[in-house]
Amino acid sequence: MKKSERAKLIEKCERLIREDKLRMVGNKCQFCGRTAGLGLFHILSKGAHPRIRLHEDNLLIACWFPCHHQFHHSPYIARDVIFPKIAEICGEDWEEYLLELERSLPKLGLIQLREKLEELEGRKR
Repeated sequence: MKKSERAKLIEKCERLIREDKLRMVGNKCQFCGRTAGLGLFHILSKGAHPRIRLHEDNLLIACWFPCHHQFHHSPYIARDVIFPKIAEICGEDWEEYLLELERSLPKLGLIQLREKLEELEGRKR
């Protein structure tokens, strides 16, 4: 299936953000320290909060299993293990901060996505 320009831009941005985050945190899950199956973890979901989908403050590095998987499929573990770890990493007011940030940002249209990609590529140089 052919990807839209928007999907391609988002994919490129997420790849560059993931590379930056991995360099910053040291190629390990920010929740458990594992080094396998690492990817971007959206603190507030990208579907419900699209304006902060590519904002670095809404992104962490997490292993898929168990951390990312449990966040999505085990609400008790998310509440008891993942949320406290997010608070430790991002601060106690992380949710309020991210919601306020979302309210202040424009929608991610093609222009904003191109600008974000340009910014991320500029960091690599």
